[in-house]
Amino acid sequence: MGRPAKKKSEVKEETLTLRLTKAERRAADEAAKRAGVSLSDWARRAVILASGATKL
Repeated sequence: MGRPAKKKSEVKEETLTLRLTKAERRAADEAAKRAGVSLSDWARRAVILASGATKL
């Protein structure tokens, strides 16, 4: 038996690919580690914050 299905509004279907320098990647990895979240979650939160939205 698997986990319960997510609500349609919670399903993440889109991806964002970007190129970083090694220094930028290290900085992002370290920031995510300090925040106690995955790099993906940290980047998602950074994008949402930069967009001016509190949650999309």
